[in-house]
Amino acid sequence: MIWQNAEMNRDKQKKKSPYKIDDFYIYEDESLTDSVDSIYGAAALALVEAKKFPSWALFAWQDLKRNANKADPPDILCYRSNDCILLAPTVVKERLKGLLIAKKKVSGMLHVLEIGPNKGMMVKMPEIQGEVAVIENCYLEIKVPELAV
Repeated sequence: MIWQNAEMNRDKQKKKSPYKIDDFYIYEDESLTDSVDSIYGAAALALVEAKKFPSWALFAWQDLKRNANKADPPDILCYRSNDCILLAPTVVKERLKGLLIAKKKVSGMLHVLEIGPNKGMMVKMPEIQGEVAVIENCYLEIKVPELAV
């Protein structure tokens, strides 16, 4: 009804195109969007600004930057290797949780992620469909919590 009332009273010289009903949705239903959590976007933005975001993972940048300014970057931006990156990692019951961007060659493998200077963590990678994948809220089983690399 609001849409019809606005359309009837529209000043056609100021607003030439008619109103659409979508113009009056105040809240966007997040279940209908494909955007990622803002914490992952904030982590990616901080990595891009520091020039540490891997170039092979830039295909995911458009979705990540959409919500990047809605949260502060996490304390730990990422754990990474040459073939995968886990954004905003947190430890939850002996598993790592985060947004995983990975190449197919690490699919289903035990893999070492760099967690600091000369330190790594061995995790079990999920199966990757396609050449590269983005998995939000991915849980990786920790096999060895700390390794020297």
